[in-house]
Amino acid sequence: MIAGVDVFLLFSRLILSTIFIGWFYQLALDLAAMGRFIVEILNQPTNQSKRGRKMIEFNVQDMTCGHCASRISKAINGIDSSAKVDVRIEGRSVLIESKASPDELAQAIRDAGYTPVAP
Repeated sequence: MIAGVDVFLLFSRLILSTIFIGWFYQLALDLAAMGRFIVEILNQPTNQSKRGRKMIEFNVQDMTCGHCASRISKAINGIDSSAKVDVRIEGRSVLIESKASPDELAQAIRDAGYTPVAP
């Protein structure tokens, strides 16, 4: 009878292992699918946001310091006070989320004394 109990325990462990392995495998598949979904969402074009704003980027090669960045930000906020401005001095780029047109934004940067170039 002891051999029968050992065989039963062996099969029980085998069945439980198979169930857990299947569960972990399914979990891995679900996580992979979720990862692909997240990557798909992140790779969607973001040039148009939900509020009718556009993402616009300019290269500003003559922007060299924090003072320059401040002047550009103030100039852009002067034409659209709700604009979101991300100035990157190291990359000499300005990323703007605004309802204003690219021409209006470029002119505001020019009026501040800088030369915007669309990438």
